[in-house]
Amino acid sequence: MSHISKAAVLYLHRAGGDYSCANCCLYLATTRRCMWFSARDLVQPFGGCGLFVQGTKTLGGETGASPLGKVTPLEAGYVENRPGFTCGRCKHWLGNALDCEKVDKDSPGDDTNVDVGTIEKDACCNEWSARAAGVNP
Repeated sequence: MSHISKAAVLYLHRAGGDYSCANCCLYLATTRRCMWFSARDLVQPFGGCGLFVQGTKTLGGETGASPLGKVTPLEAGYVENRPGFTCGRCKHWLGNALDCEKVDKDSPGDDTNVDVGTIEKDACCNEWSARAAGVNP
């Protein structure tokens, strides 16, 4: 099986990162909405999607900010996972090897905290899929 490049899956690595809506600058916490979705789409703080942008201060400002309705939750890949989203919580992560079944660990990507050549436990990407309960890497 050929691996996908880090850039193609939007691999993101921030030390101690948790890539959930609560940590996204597009999340409107007071109304539990997302700037990208419509006003009728409820978004949980433990949700996540492929449009994640790290930051807890909303780009649109919390007061008076209105969702733009540019994409649907389905189009953004919105899912909910109470434990959060990281490679260490993904079924594709090969823990001891700091590798992934799907992503090329040697490809260029957002590796600001470590050397190229690893898939870090506290990173995440758009190939994320929940690890089965009770399964550890």
